[in-house]
Amino acid sequence: MTRQCCCTGQLWHGFTPPPCRHDATGAVGQTAAAGTAGTHAVGTIPPDPVQDLREAGIAVEENPALRRVLAEHQELVTLLRGVAALMTHRVPVVTLLLRWYVDPEVSGDEHPVLVARLPSYDDTELVRRLAVALDDADQVLSASPVWVLATTHFEASEDEKEQRLLEATQRILDEMLALQSGLKRRQMTTEQGWRWLEHFLQVSAAEVLTQRRELGY
Repeated sequence: MTRQCCCTGQLWHGFTPPPCRHDATGAVGQTAAAGTAGTHAVGTIPPDPVQDLREAGIAVEENPALRRVLAEHQELVTLLRGVAALMTHRVPVVTLLLRWYVDPEVSGDEHPVLVARLPSYDDTELVRRLAVALDDADQVLSASPVWVLATTHFEASEDEKEQRLLEATQRILDEMLALQSGLKRRQMTTEQGWRWLEHFLQVSAAEVLTQRRELGY
């Protein structure tokens, strides 16, 4: 029996056909398809790190510097997801916020801060569990390529803020009166008094700045 190839028009006899371009084209097509599939996989858009963290339970502050750090350090995102799982397991009522901290007093001191908040800080046992969880979170984040601090925010009432201000001013007033009394009684020289005053004001300014930051001012 004589047969004819559909591609070349070549005549052949028997049951075994000659090589056909159709077969070769199919093989090439399959290879190209495989190559295209591989290229597509490589070009897949990476996940948004901010969305990734939000899905893990961390609210993320909208900040260009913070977003850039997260995009450049995927390992940080992985560590933060692990910390979120740890914190919510240890303290289910905790809420997490990742923000960008900029020290107003020190130029260049800026880094991510993970803030863990409780609905209330009246429960001492809950606060203790949060403190332990934060210590463990800091251990995890110590492996980060960038400095990240895990902390909490104790929101003081207005009465507590006023009381701390009154106590701070009273301590300063007591020390100043003690200096004045010592000078009147000749317990120190004038030079010693000036040096004591300079040192006291420097220390007091640092303490005031610390308390102001703790209270959110």
